Amino acid sequence: MNRTLVILLTVLVVGCGGAAATQAPRASTGAAQPSAAAVTTPGAAATAASVGTRANPGGAPAGDVKSLVKSLIPTGSTQLSETQIGGNYTVQLSSQSPQADVESFFDQKIPTVGVTQTGKTSGGGTTVYAFTNPDGGITITPDGSGGLLIIISAGTSS
Repeated sequence: MNRTLVILLTVLVVGCGGAAATQAPRASTGAAQPSAAAVTTPGAAATAASVGTRANPGGAPAGDVKSLVKSLIPTGSTQLSETQIGGNYTVQLSSQSPQADVESFFDQKIPTVGVTQTGKTSGGGTTVYAFTNPDGGITITPDGSGGLLIIISAGTSS
């Protein structure tokens, strides 16, 4: 149920905010498999959303979305997978930190990395951030075992 909520909120952010939020479901969820060739960490399945071309003033250097995404990884989290498709990069993380602490980290970190936050929404235990320059998003959701699943994505059109 939580994974379905994450996907629905991600689609909502993409559709309404114009920002790309990429969902990287776990292989055991039975979710759709990648439709394009992807480089992934073994054992993980991923999908990617394409994004429109935007100017990049003050953001990560064009083509350097991987560095941007890596700069947004909270301390103490564990990387589960990474996916790069064209100009899009996504990491999937787990964390045992309280959700309020992780949200506080993103509330403070996002303004310092040169992107423009365009939205933050919460519901059903899930929080979704959207940003531009480049387009991207962050999804934080309980993982069902007392921890959190965090997905951070950013990308540019090639």
